[in-house]
Amino acid sequence: MNNKNNSIYLEKPKYLYTILMRGDNGAGKTQVLNRYVDGDFGDTSGYVDFKVKNLIINEEYIKLRIWDLSIGCESFRRSQAYFRNIHGIVFIYDIINIESFTSIKQHWYEHYKKFRLDNKDVPSSKSSLNPGYGLKNNIPQILVIGTKSDLRNKDNYKKCVDTDQAREFANSINALFYETSSKDNINVNSSFLDLTTQLINCTETIEVSNNNDQKTQQKKPFSICSIN
Repeated sequence: MNNKNNSIYLEKPKYLYTILMRGDNGAGKTQVLNRYVDGDFGDTSGYVDFKVKNLIINEEYIKLRIWDLSIGCESFRRSQAYFRNIHGIVFIYDIINIESFTSIKQHWYEHYKKFRLDNKDVPSSKSSLNPGYGLKNNIPQILVIGTKSDLRNKDNYKKCVDTDQAREFANSINALFYETSSKDNINVNSSFLDLTTQLINCTETIEVSNNNDQKTQQKKPFSICSIN
């Protein structure tokens, strides 16, 4: 990294996005996070709640705070608190575990969708994005990841999640879709870069009036900024 990029990390990021990872235990969330942030596939026993990724995109400093709520996820299923104040959500399933994909469709996404419907007028986090910025319509962007693509079609794993079926589901919820391998470092960086780019494109400037009401001042171009 050059000196210019080194020095830019000493500044306040233009955007700080909070991203939540959801999926069954064993789906590979922690491995994805370790590979993306640390460039490592190794030991996952040292659990942390979240990690931070610093990026330079179009010469702008972007920071991601990525939450991995693997431990005790059964209790998290009963709580809506973890959907608040996020800008992106990543649903992760294991390609060689069809039940983990079914769980994404029938539980994890439906739980999130219900939260959105019940809290459609609740604004997303103001503190994570710099003052004066917000996501269009306060709608987090979605990424669907199938992990362990290196094991597809191996002799021991004949029953795998169909790629076209998974992509169709992602399209139906206006989500990005990638199959990844944390072990072989395939598509992990690309998937998060795509999500981050979409977050940037869905970010708009807002004007805060004297009575603290927010109103749109100037919109940035955006791609898919909606939810079914």
